[in-house]
Order: sequence, then C-alpha cells, then structure tokens
Amino acid sequence: MGIASDYFSSSVCGTARVLKEALVIFSRNMKLFSAIALLVFIPSALFFLVEEIVIKPQTTEFLAKFVELNSDPSKLSPLFKRAIFFLSEQLSLLALLWIFSVFSMVINICASSAIYCSNQKEHPSLGELLGNIRTPWKRAAITWVYVTLFNMGLATAFVLAEMPITQRSWAFTVLKYSLTGSYYLINLFLVVVWNMGVAVSALEDGKYGMKALSKAWGLVMNGRMFQGFLLAALLSLITLPVSAIRGWKVLGSDDQKSVLVPLILGVLSVGISVLLQLFAYAAYTVFYYECKKSDGEKMDLDEKGRYSIISLSSSSS
Repeated sequence: MGIASDYFSSSVCGTARVLKEALVIFSRNMKLFSAIALLVFIPSALFFLVEEIVIKPQTTEFLAKFVELNSDPSKLSPLFKRAIFFLSEQLSLLALLWIFSVFSMVINICASSAIYCSNQKEHPSLGELLGNIRTPWKRAAITWVYVTLFNMGLATAFVLAEMPITQRSWAFTVLKYSLTGSYYLINLFLVVVWNMGVAVSALEDGKYGMKALSKAWGLVMNGRMFQGFLLAALLSLITLPVSAIRGWKVLGSDDQKSVLVPLILGVLSVGISVLLQLFAYAAYTVFYYECKKSDGEKMDLDEKGRYSIISLSSSSS
C-alpha cells in the first residue's frame, strides 16, 4: 500500500507540475502564442463555417432527394453522378483538415519546446517557426498516418465486438457497457502515446512513424503510465465547456428568428478549442521532456541556451 500510495501521490504531483509549467510557457511569450492562436483560429473557423453553411445543407438535400427518388430507380443515375462529386468534395475537405491539424500540432509543440528549453531572451518568432517547420511537419505527418490507421482499426474492432450483442438481458447490457468503458479507457491512454509520438517526431531528427510511436511508448511506460493517463483525463475534462457550447449551438439551431446564433456559438466554440489545444500541446511537450529526464536521456545545450534537440534550423530542408 505504501508503494502504491507513493506512486499515486508522485503521479498527481507530477501531473500538477506539468500543467503548471504549461501555463508558465504561455506567460513567458504571450505575443508568440497569441499569433499562433490567431493563425490556427482563422482557418479553423473557416472550416467550421464551410461545414455549417455549405456541407451540411448539401448533405441534407442529397439525402432527401435520395429518399424521394428511391422508389424510381431510373431517376437515380444522375443522383449517383452527383454523389461521386459530392464525395470527392468531402474527401478533399477532410484531407485539407487533416493536413492543417498536423500543422497545428507541430507548430504548437515546436513553440512550446523552444520556450520551455530556452532562456527568456532567446524565443523564436512566428516567422522563424514557420520557416523551419517543413521537416518536423513531414515527420509528424508520417507518424499521424500511423495514428489514424491505428485509431480506425481500434474503432472497427470495437464495433465488431459490439455487433453480436443484440439481446437486452442484464448480462448483455453489462457486457456492452464494459466493452464501451474499456474502449474509452484504452483510447484515453493511447491519446498520450499518440501525442507523445507527434512530439518525438517534431522534435527529434530521424524519428517518425513506428520509430516515433515506439519511442513514445517507451517514455510513457517507464514509470509514467498513470501520470500520462491522468494528464490525458484532465485535458479531456477541460474540453467540456466546448461540448456545452456546441450543445447550445444545436439547441439554438431550431430558433428560426436568428440563424446567426448557432454560427456565432459555433465560432466561439472553435476559438475556445484552439486555446485549449494550445494548452494541451504545451502540456504534452512538458510531459515529453519530463519523461526524457526520468529516462536518463542527455540533452545538450547549444550556444544560445537551447537544447540541441529543438534546433529546428539544422534539420530543415
């Protein structure tokens, strides 16, 4: 009990220290993070508005026409041609969103790393970060492809495991909720590994894909598993206000007097999500360095007082 209690206490204290240090990172260069927040917010808000104003109405219209014409197969041929165009449009938007999401993660991690590891007088500008982000982005994108495939596989396995559970007896209900709970717990832990993998890819030369994820797994499992799980749980909890605002947006969408209210609430939720994302990746960056310290890895300082591992200019191409 004593060892378990000490481990729990150290994990809680370590998590609190990581979150506190993430806030300190923001306070050390508010100008840089404000610029990054604006850089991420504008495209994110545009993606949201395109989805709400263009994509969702098109989807609703398409489904309504499909149901209407389903009784007459001869009229479905033009609709299928339109469906192919509509699907390609959706996939293109998803691809752009995926690319931008990786960019957002990498620039947040690189900025947090540069500020965390450098002295207060040697912070990079937004232009310097953007000028040196190409190579870290490539490595992180490769890693995120693996993460996407892993997530798809895990979700598919969960759906296939739940499909046979159709009876409504209490035993099957307990089994279903147990599977659901297990899925979310596993996914919550893997979120730490995925984000640490992106951090490894963005900050270390030659680490991407399975190499980065294996390195991230080793860092987290080396006595930091519960702390990582606790960190992911807390960062998930702070996103609840965004979910609440999106809930108000859905409720407001039935109000015919004001079409703008759902859009304003939606853009507000996007803004809050961007700020929470900045904080989350600052926290994961701090956790990455804490894991490296506990793992005994040496990080040499360069002539400017920064860890050589984040010297992005040396790895850019």
